Amino acid sequence: MTLFAVADFLSTAINPLFCLLLLGERKGLRAAWPFWLRAILTLSVAVGLAELGKAIPVWPGHKGFPSGHTTFAATSTALLFLRRGPRWLVVGVALTLIMMVSLIYGRWHSLGDTLGAVVLATSVSVALWRLTRGSPE
Repeated sequence: MTLFAVADFLSTAINPLFCLLLLGERKGLRAAWPFWLRAILTLSVAVGLAELGKAIPVWPGHKGFPSGHTTFAATSTALLFLRRGPRWLVVGVALTLIMMVSLIYGRWHSLGDTLGAVVLATSVSVALWRLTRGSPE
């Protein structure tokens, strides 16, 4: 297996892992629904804005800003942190960094594309969490 194949696998496999982490609520289904609805809203808005951003090329021929994969990963990281605390921030940041390195190594995105995605994801996550919850837990 080549390093490129590993990068391709990681850039594809990490976001489904985040979905499982977000669904893994221990407080019971009834208690988890409000969080899941906020998570769906937040992920939809963040990734939707990332995709809209691609309609405006940063420079001719470049339509990858910001990275949608990184936006999803960083938004998931923020949601895990806001819901479950700092311990999950470490897990999320590690997975997001692996995603970023994989996308850059595979030449699907630049460092700027992935950093822009992190800024977008963090901003949207905190703003929507505050709007829908009152303030971060």
